[in-house]
Amino acid sequence: MKEIIYINGKIVNRSSSKISIFDHGFLYGVAVFESMRAYSGKVFCLDEHIERLYKSLSRAKIGIKIKKPNLIALINTLMIKSRLNDAYVRVMITQGTGDTGLTSVCKKPTLIIFIKKMNFYQKNFYKKGVSLKTSKIIVNPHDILHSIKSSNYLVNFLARVESAKENYYDAIFFNTKNYATETTTSNIFLIKNRCLFTPMEECGLLAGITRQAILNLAKTFLKTKCTNITLKDLNEADEVFISNSINEIVGVIKINKKIIGNGRVGCITKQIHSLYRRAALS
Repeated sequence: MKEIIYINGKIVNRSSSKISIFDHGFLYGVAVFESMRAYSGKVFCLDEHIERLYKSLSRAKIGIKIKKPNLIALINTLMIKSRLNDAYVRVMITQGTGDTGLTSVCKKPTLIIFIKKMNFYQKNFYKKGVSLKTSKIIVNPHDILHSIKSSNYLVNFLARVESAKENYYDAIFFNTKNYATETTTSNIFLIKNRCLFTPMEECGLLAGITRQAILNLAKTFLKTKCTNITLKDLNEADEVFISNSINEIVGVIKINKKIIGNGRVGCITKQIHSLYRRAALS
């Protein structure tokens, strides 16, 4: 199969993949999600993604009856049914259908699982690296949404459009204290003197599953530290890279007009990516 679309207990095709306009995920953005990647038919870090999903559900006040083990089993069953090896997997849960009004009662959350062939990333990014732009949007580090994998991506969308207009791959957010947080879809890392640094959660970011996997892998041969990172720190780094569960690890060769390191994807970035791929395929 090219894709699987599952909505509230039924597998449907694209033309019939519909939800009510009164679903609060549509009306008010009351929805959470996880994007994952499957290798050789197996979703990498599935348990960790589902654990974070349920934390997001709790913080977003969305109740759901399906238990974690049952949701994991359902995703694995759908993966088998898809017969896909390298796949993009997205799980989305909304508050469900109700009346208009923020306090109106929704009787049952909407559960959507979408699986499709993983074929939309560009290999050139891994070889040549990408450029980033600092976003004009300032992040409030105390915003509760940083701890929720929310479907409300308007701020991310605006920053991505802003950077794309100037031919940058992505935008970096900074908080009110001028510390880097993350990009619109990725966590960010820098390497300096064989030490790996990444912004700490208190800066105002969503702690990525891939971020944690990288920290676990890197600490076997590097010093690692979660800390405050300035634009100056990024500009003076030996290497910079970004990460997420879909694109894995992508080297950064330029921030604004400043070339990072020697302007090429760094050796340690490549080494970490190799270790990550090995873990994902094992």
